[in-house]
Amino acid sequence: MIPRKALYLALGFCCALSVGCASGHAPFQAERVVPPHWQGETTSAAQAEAQGTWWSTFASAELDSLMVAALADNFSLEASRERIEQARERLRSSRSVLFPQLDLGYGVNRADRWDDDGKRSGGSSDSVSASVGYEVDLWGGQRAAVAGARASLAATEFGHVAARLLLQAEIANAYFQWLATQDRLRHARESLEASREVLRLIALQHREGSVSRLELVQQEAAVASQEAQINDLANAAVQVEYALAVLTGQVPGTLTLAGKSLTEIRLPVIAAEQPVELLERRPDLRQAEANLVAAQASVDTARAALLPGLRLSASSSFGDLILDGPAITATNIAAGLSQPLFQGGRLRAALAGAEAGQREALANYYQVVLDAVKEVENNLADVETQARNSSLQERNLELSREAYHLADLRYRTGAADFLTLLDAQRSLIASQDSHVQFELSRYQSALELYRALGGSWWVEDEAPSPSGG
Repeated sequence: MIPRKALYLALGFCCALSVGCASGHAPFQAERVVPPHWQGETTSAAQAEAQGTWWSTFASAELDSLMVAALADNFSLEASRERIEQARERLRSSRSVLFPQLDLGYGVNRADRWDDDGKRSGGSSDSVSASVGYEVDLWGGQRAAVAGARASLAATEFGHVAARLLLQAEIANAYFQWLATQDRLRHARESLEASREVLRLIALQHREGSVSRLELVQQEAAVASQEAQINDLANAAVQVEYALAVLTGQVPGTLTLAGKSLTEIRLPVIAAEQPVELLERRPDLRQAEANLVAAQASVDTARAALLPGLRLSASSSFGDLILDGPAITATNIAAGLSQPLFQGGRLRAALAGAEAGQREALANYYQVVLDAVKEVENNLADVETQARNSSLQERNLELSREAYHLADLRYRTGAADFLTLLDAQRSLIASQDSHVQFELSRYQSALELYRALGGSWWVEDEAPSPSGG
């Protein structure tokens, strides 16, 4: 649930921003709209500190190496860097209009004439010319264009940060899936071995005539189902390994992973209270701000194009520099004032389009703010709920193991029928798989919260012992 105060703050900001945009003032620096607190946060969190390289909190050397490789060799990230270079060069190009334009020219001219007797006369002349022109920025249109290019560069840079953030999360998520799949495979193979042991017992009893053919077939079906599940999990592991290879810029099949279990890494204990300032680090929010500035600059540029323009120019030419004879020098200084009168509606349409683009950027910014608040609220709730359910999941797994052990013991002593054993067996397999997937979801929720908070989080300090030590 979004705090009411946050909505009022955001709505008030948007209204004020709309008025400011309509007035045609110079490009602004948009303020960030963030709620004063997160819904449901507590005030009992221990002292914490922001984490920089967040993945190091999982204490996995292999994850660290994957991150380093991905940030260095991922091709999508490299393409994003090149987009920054393109935007930087566009900014350099836009700045050129703020300076005088200097042109230098050289020309050769030959004129021939023929008289009535067919004799040719004439000669050649050459000249060097230099001209300087400067468009006076009377209404700030040129400065607005530069500001727009600068804002576009900032938006591109924030887009790169967002791409890097997404890549990091994808790497961590894929690695966690790999570890979870290894856990599921191990549990499946252990269950398969136990099921085969039960099948051998049932086959022996069937030969002795103490159990029916039905019980034998049911256990054979259970074993076949588990074997198929193992094949599916093995295939899933290969696909995750291939995905990690691509994310790190390697050819699928060339990456070898050493991790075997989620228990090899550590799940950070995330504080129930997160500082609202972390939201300001979200690159998509910063990118939306930069797009707002660029949209305002486009409006100012289009509006300035409707107003008179003043151009100053000076030129000089020097003739007959090569041929014998007196040199000819000409100098011209001019100032021209022009006012667009009729462009077929082109300039007005450009202004209307820029204003519509500004309103679109404002709406997009507001939506990004709301989405950011929603994502943080949802992920904080997920982390807290999963922390509470963790002990319940552990208890469920323990009870399933105990139930299967008792059912197996009772079946071997003849105190329980085969259906009881089969049901306990299926329950244990499901509980083991569910527990691994629950643990995976806890790691994934931590990743989603990291992304929602813009690349950082607060973690709980180590709790004191009951004795106060």
